[in-house]
Amino acid sequence: MSHARLIFEDTPDVISVPTALRHRKTEVIFLSLDEPEDIIHKVKTSPRTLLDLIGKGQGCFKTSKEIDAFVREERDAWEG
Repeated sequence: MSHARLIFEDTPDVISVPTALRHRKTEVIFLSLDEPEDIIHKVKTSPRTLLDLIGKGQGCFKTSKEIDAFVREERDAWEG
């Protein structure tokens, strides 16, 4: 596995991808090393819940028959 770790004292507007990682499946994570402790704590202690997602799909289907047909098609795709 190729990897590269870059630490910037003053992050530029644009960061180039190291040659060894170009045109490959790659994960990029941006992590601030000078983040105030209270902000990090706030992010870690406020996870999303399933209740946050309720109602997000509202309006995707016009009728319950459309929902049933969609679910049936998905089941058939998994079984077939």
